[in-house]
Amino acid sequence: MNEKIIIRKVKQADYSELFKFINKGIKETDFMFRSTPITKKEEKLWFSTIMNEIKKKNSSMVVADLSGKIVGNSSVNRNFGEKSSHVGDIGVIVLKEYWRSGIGTKLMEKSIKLAKNELKLTLLTLDVHGDNIAGRKLYEKLGFVELGALPKAIKRNKNYVDKIFMYKVLK
Repeated sequence: MNEKIIIRKVKQADYSELFKFINKGIKETDFMFRSTPITKKEEKLWFSTIMNEIKKKNSSMVVADLSGKIVGNSSVNRNFGEKSSHVGDIGVIVLKEYWRSGIGTKLMEKSIKLAKNELKLTLLTLDVHGDNIAGRKLYEKLGFVELGALPKAIKRNKNYVDKIFMYKVLK
């Protein structure tokens, strides 16, 4: 990988590239939130919503930009309700060809920084598939602690996988 990857905040102009990125990620891995591609209509609604939430300081999103191609992203979404608005849920996706390149770490580090400094969150949570060993190691390296597991919470084809819950206190 000779080209430089830039980790930056998402912008409105990323819409088309982000749509392609998400659908490629869905095809490449079982660790995504869904197994079927998203439609243009779904993506348009989601992107519009996330951009509005970013403006309101309820969300943040960063992308890994490789010469205009999005190869990874990470987002944080604030919990709603006054009693839990200090908590955010964080996630990360990297295209398979860029796994184990350090991009996931850089995306998560930037998202954690934004969660603390811009969203003013004090706690981050995430869930990860029990068999996503690389993901779990990444999260542990970044200071996330395993809270517990929900057995067989994820269904893939005819098999079930545990959902692992993790958290990080932001200082």
